[in-house]
Amino acid sequence: MISVLILLAFVLLVGLIRAQSALIMLSSLLLVTALGSAFWSRRAVDWLSYRRHFDPPRVFPGEETDYVVEIRNQKRLPLPWVRIDERVPAPLLPVHGGSRVVGTEQWQRHRVVSLGWNEQLVIRQRFACAKRGDYVVGPTEIETGDPLALFPVRMRAQETHALVVYPRMALLDPLPISSRFPFGQTSARPPVIEDPARFAGIRDYRPGDPMHWVDWKASARRMKLQTRVFAPTTLHSVIVALNVQTMPLSWQGHAPAKFEAAIGVVATLVREALDARNSVGLAANSSGSEMEEFQVFLPPNRRPSQLEEALTVLAKLMPLPTMAFGAFLRKVASNFPYGASLVVVTAVLDEELAQNLAMLAERGHAVSVVFLGAELPVRLHPHITASCLPDVTFETIAVDSGVPGGRA
Repeated sequence: MISVLILLAFVLLVGLIRAQSALIMLSSLLLVTALGSAFWSRRAVDWLSYRRHFDPPRVFPGEETDYVVEIRNQKRLPLPWVRIDERVPAPLLPVHGGSRVVGTEQWQRHRVVSLGWNEQLVIRQRFACAKRGDYVVGPTEIETGDPLALFPVRMRAQETHALVVYPRMALLDPLPISSRFPFGQTSARPPVIEDPARFAGIRDYRPGDPMHWVDWKASARRMKLQTRVFAPTTLHSVIVALNVQTMPLSWQGHAPAKFEAAIGVVATLVREALDARNSVGLAANSSGSEMEEFQVFLPPNRRPSQLEEALTVLAKLMPLPTMAFGAFLRKVASNFPYGASLVVVTAVLDEELAQNLAMLAERGHAVSVVFLGAELPVRLHPHITASCLPDVTFETIAVDSGVPGGRA
């Protein structure tokens, strides 16, 4: 930019020295145009914002989502052209197609738009994805400048974790989850909270007892305040543990089909356990994107967001184990609630793992094994229940693709 202005100023000076009116007029016109274009370009990216997100930001494979791009020019200077080069992960594909440059891991979409002063432009496009994962969109290169494009300027929007695609849910027959307490809510050792649904008797009133627990009829009969007593209880907790190792030896790599099947089975087990009003947790000997720990342990809970958090963790998991599964179970077993049921989903089962499972069963945990294979390769402890799944099928999702993406 500076060199062009210096060159035009030098031409204008030569014209003045030689008194050539045509050269003076031409160089003056070009110099004024260059100065105006330089000022325009220098201010072009001021107060120019670019945001992108998916709506909704979490979907299941096969579902569609809107990719929303918001570009705002918050100044009194129009932008006749804005060129946008977007990088999108390869599994994310527009429903209605469009021009794009395809690569192995990403594809690029080129757009050219114009913005008036104080104008906001919203571009919406329908996308679909058939593969689970935590997808990073970007970075995005934005180029704009003066109307003649003499001095283009660039800005970059950094990548963002914009979309989470949940794993596919496996179709399973009802799998019995072993429990040390077959009657659901169970008696527990103190200290616990008394359950008003389990009436145990009455006793004399003590200072500090809740007044809504006072039995007024019994108090009238005995002529002194009587308080209801309830049995202390605790909820049935279920831990679903996933072994991400799918080959006999971890250095042999992984079997993608078995790994995805195992994740689908875990997702279904978590959903069914929560539907049965259990307190459900998740454990896995692997990690994923944006996870601080090398292994995953989601403590048991019944909160409404527990299923969403578990599916998000499963969507991000990598297929490489960060710790042997037996050692991982020994490590996290101390975090299991008293009497919790353990459901293990694995495609690899050896003597060492069987011994670790037997140890947990002897500690008082009800252990169940879901083995991805035709038959068990080793004998398990008599108190461990096992199910074999030689083939895993997945639920299908009906997608309404009648809403086209477009520009708003």
